[in-house]
Amino acid sequence: MSAVGFGTSGCISNTAHPSQLTNAVRVDTKRHCDQEPSQSISPPRRAFHAPSATRGEQSVLLPNAVSPAATASLTTRIMASAGSVYIAESDLANLHKYKYSGIDKSLLSRYVLQHYWNALVQLFPLWLAPNAITLIGFGFIVANFLTMLYYDPHLDQESPGWVYYSYGLGLWIYASLDAIDGKQARRTGASGPLGEMFDHGCDSLNTTIGLLITSSIFGLGRTWWTVVSVWVGLCNFYLSTTEEYYTGTLYLSYISAPVEGLVLSSLTFALTGYTGQGIWLQDYRSLLPLPTALHDWLPSAPLNHLVVIISVGTISLTLFDSLLNVFQARKRQGLPIASALLSYVPFAAMSAVGYLWLAASPELLRQHLVAFFVFVTFAFGFTVGRIIVAHVTKTPFPMANMMLIPLTAGALNANLAFYGLPCLIPMAYEKYYVYLCVVYSSLVYSHFALTVIRQICDYLDIWCLKIKHKKA
Repeated sequence: MSAVGFGTSGCISNTAHPSQLTNAVRVDTKRHCDQEPSQSISPPRRAFHAPSATRGEQSVLLPNAVSPAATASLTTRIMASAGSVYIAESDLANLHKYKYSGIDKSLLSRYVLQHYWNALVQLFPLWLAPNAITLIGFGFIVANFLTMLYYDPHLDQESPGWVYYSYGLGLWIYASLDAIDGKQARRTGASGPLGEMFDHGCDSLNTTIGLLITSSIFGLGRTWWTVVSVWVGLCNFYLSTTEEYYTGTLYLSYISAPVEGLVLSSLTFALTGYTGQGIWLQDYRSLLPLPTALHDWLPSAPLNHLVVIISVGTISLTLFDSLLNVFQARKRQGLPIASALLSYVPFAAMSAVGYLWLAASPELLRQHLVAFFVFVTFAFGFTVGRIIVAHVTKTPFPMANMMLIPLTAGALNANLAFYGLPCLIPMAYEKYYVYLCVVYSSLVYSHFALTVIRQICDYLDIWCLKIKHKKA
């Protein structure tokens, strides 16, 4: 979860200040990619090949002096840039250089949850792939989201108490399985780069839909409060992913969203099941034993709004820590900092364009905000997914983002109508365009995910959801 829900991508910083990294304890509980590829990932047996041009096509498109190997490489590069192949064939070899690096300083995970996770992983058979465990856990988040759509599609209605309990249980199961997939990978000898991409991919999708569930629990409704809470979570996840790309290490500080945040979120959901949603709508001052003078001096605000405000404040700390870690990593490597700063432009552009669309279309905000954020779910998953692919294949940071095209078109259309200019699509049909964006983004993301999985599995001769090579 995140910002409002304090979950995997939330307001609690995922990063550790560089000064905290001294004597850090490397904990092997979170990811099933935190070991070098084991012996079960054998040398490449069957590489992924892009369709090559026919002889006739080669004679027209390329000089005769170009070798067939160069032709195939160029074709693969062109297809990669076009999006039909996301990892160029020449970059697949870098998968063997991948080595997970993580620093987890969480006291809760090291001294408490470790024992729980160690016992839990023993319940799973050795034939079950780590990615399958990750996917099962994510299924509980999807179930939570579908339940929310049924009971509270407008994010402002109180649901039956058991619904909130189920949210807490679903999130706890998701967090637990997300924590033990790495242990299962080591038990089965299935550690590798695919694990990080699969794990982070599920986490990126959970960020948005998980925060929509949290907004429903807090009764934020289809308002800017929900928009801000989701944005904080997305910002946090993007910062963490970009930081890992440049530093090569996933930092989790003493209090982090993927550990303490998820535990707190699960307890918060369960508390709502016991007290009802109304507790989040009360003035926070009435819930605190404050002296009368202090009570009257403090500004009034419902508790749910206060949580969002606090999350906005904490994201600035996350931004500072993340940028500092990136700057120091670039300095150690003797590389320019300016190019790293440009890596934050894609998310800033998506944020700005999304704001311009929502600000110019009150109807979108009031009536179709959930559909808009389903579109954002896949668009964001695609965006950070490509960063993760670049990280494990040691390729340049992906700046171009095809998801900006439908987002920009929607923002442009809404602003043309807002200023009384002829628009591309009549505003009465804007809702259909939003749902078209949902379909488009889901198809693009599905194509991306399935293609990358196929490329890596073919190259490393592994399966995604099954153990192909048993641990020796």
